[in-house]
Amino acid sequence: MNIPLVIPTYKRTRSLESLLRSFAGGAGGAEAHPVAVFDDAPENEGGADTRALVDRLNSEYGLDLELRGYAEREAFVRSLADRMNGTDGMLRFALYGGAGWIHASGCNRNAVLLRFAGSKVVSADDNIRFRFHSFQDPEYITGLREGMGGAACFAFPDERWRHFKKRRLKEWTGNIFHEFEHVLGKNPRELGFYPEAGSDAAELSGPVRIAAAGICGERWYLSRFAPLSFEYGLRSLMWKNRREYAEAMERPRALLLAPELSLEAYPFFTGSLMGYDSSSILPPFLPHTQNEDGIWAYMIRCMYGNSPIGHLPFAAEYDTSPRSPFTEADSSDTSLDQIILWTVQDIRRNLEGKSPQDILVSLGEGLGKLASMPEAEWRDYLLDGCLVLCDLKIHQFGKNLKISREKPSFWAEDVWERIGNIEKSKSSLRPWAPAEFQDFGEKGEAEFRHYLARIGELLRAWPEIWEAACAPAGG
Repeated sequence: MNIPLVIPTYKRTRSLESLLRSFAGGAGGAEAHPVAVFDDAPENEGGADTRALVDRLNSEYGLDLELRGYAEREAFVRSLADRMNGTDGMLRFALYGGAGWIHASGCNRNAVLLRFAGSKVVSADDNIRFRFHSFQDPEYITGLREGMGGAACFAFPDERWRHFKKRRLKEWTGNIFHEFEHVLGKNPRELGFYPEAGSDAAELSGPVRIAAAGICGERWYLSRFAPLSFEYGLRSLMWKNRREYAEAMERPRALLLAPELSLEAYPFFTGSLMGYDSSSILPPFLPHTQNEDGIWAYMIRCMYGNSPIGHLPFAAEYDTSPRSPFTEADSSDTSLDQIILWTVQDIRRNLEGKSPQDILVSLGEGLGKLASMPEAEWRDYLLDGCLVLCDLKIHQFGKNLKISREKPSFWAEDVWERIGNIEKSKSSLRPWAPAEFQDFGEKGEAEFRHYLARIGELLRAWPEIWEAACAPAGG
């Protein structure tokens, strides 16, 4: 079977329709590949609209779209539970999340993972459009990056974005499925990469398990401060004066694009348009996190330390209209995602030499132990971790200031202000009650503990769930 395209969606029928119509146009080699739409919305909360849309487009274009909505998911859960001797508690948490917590987009991605366990898959978010771009002169961009690899990050004001798009980008007309198929499952040497012996890259000898395409148009990053860290050599392309800079910070037109195929150890990853090879176990996406794809990529690097992350040299158009403004939560130094990432990193330090399955189980055990700590120990641990994160941010900002010689001045002023605010925030950090759980009031800390315990249980149970998903139906 040709590598499938999967589309996770949730209550965004208009956006999904735009994606499917752009797909039906045949761009990117779309016409020869099966498509499965995974809908997270119950039938009476938008799911029926998605089902009607899929039926209409199947008829209109002669497509063969498969819809996997709530009814199909429940049947899938029952089938997997039968293969697991009827045990479905953690399976249900993986696919539905916990009651009362924020919407769990990671659950939809888990439904995709388990449905296609053992296969290669291309996944597109419902705000992707099958229109693609690449750099006109990739060597020029590479020359500005001073040896940096991976995807280049940009944030533009509207006018400069139009100028950059015309001068520096071109339409990319390749086949996205061929590009992902070419990279996934291959090791660096098979892809023509021969790093120097003894270098960090020389340790990346394993197969590529995940790869991401770029995205352009709307912002993909969660923090309003992300552009403060974008590469020094690229800033002159993004903004020329204070006015342009201010617009790019608040209402950015963004671009994430690798000049050439890049294989990286650093787990920077966005899953808006990605491919993965699940011939070996991959971790679950953590329900109720916003940066579920970034955390997932980091866990893959934990499990497979010699496997690089691929960045492909084309970008899909990305539309989140209307552009949503940043919120106060976007500025938090104690978000749920940051706390989980730091905690997983800390637990991982003691897991050298273990198998991927054992690493996943050990990560789950570590999160479970954290959730059961006495209050004082639990709070001290989380606070120490967040203080380390704050110091790392300050160190990186200081490094960026030194490299750029504090130019341009309007950017440097914001960086210094950000450093000052991080320093001030240290005395009032409460990482045991992250913003995502503050709606619970006094119960927020207990809910957060419960959430971490559930995540720990999920990671410990995942190898069994994965084995059941890979087993033949009825086997």
